[in-house]
Amino acid sequence: MLFSDDLDKARRKLKKISNNFICIMLFSDDLDKARRKLKKAEHTSDLNTECEEEVTSRRVVQKPRKILDSSSDEEISSRVVQKPRKILDSSSDEEISRFERPPRIPNIIIRNKCSETTSETLRVAAETGSPSVSSLFPNTVNHIAEIELFLSNEEAFSALSSYLASLGGRNVTTRTNRILRELLTDEVAALYNFYGSKRYQKLAFVNLRLSKVIIRAVKIGCSEASNLDIQNAQRWSYL
Repeated sequence: MLFSDDLDKARRKLKKISNNFICIMLFSDDLDKARRKLKKAEHTSDLNTECEEEVTSRRVVQKPRKILDSSSDEEISSRVVQKPRKILDSSSDEEISRFERPPRIPNIIIRNKCSETTSETLRVAAETGSPSVSSLFPNTVNHIAEIELFLSNEEAFSALSSYLASLGGRNVTTRTNRILRELLTDEVAALYNFYGSKRYQKLAFVNLRLSKVIIRAVKIGCSEASNLDIQNAQRWSYL
């Protein structure tokens, strides 16, 4: 009887097969059965190695699950839901308009609508040089607002400048002072400073169209006069 070692030696020496050789028969399942077992192994067996399992466990980081109760759900829903925008109807607009701040009296011009009768009277009086024109010049702040609106018309501006220039005067100072006495009463002049003064609560006369009328009227009679000369002649307005 030859065993495995003897069989190997006999095979290497190319000995003939004899009855001394042992033949071991192996039996196995058929091919179809093996395929069924392979498919089952694919579903039930874990083919990953231990190293792969370690790597996978390191890479996958699972966040702890947060369990919310009913009270916390209500809190979250209350935060998410936004408050609807308030729709204003026409009645609310009317209520808002009632509480609007009253318009302030500006230091430059009070934009009230000038009466057509006053404007027409001023225009005719300025063009004709009527003595009654002085009675129409402002003696209150409201009257100044009417004159300012009247002077926004270039034709009226030129007519009044020509009338004031006809008052005459030897030089820039006398002409300027005559025009100021004709235009303003003492009460109105006391309300103004040439550049305005918050300390003394006075309005700025330089911003009025009346100030520009004075400059044009003086230059009609004294063409060499500068704006600074005419401003310096108005000494009352610097107090």
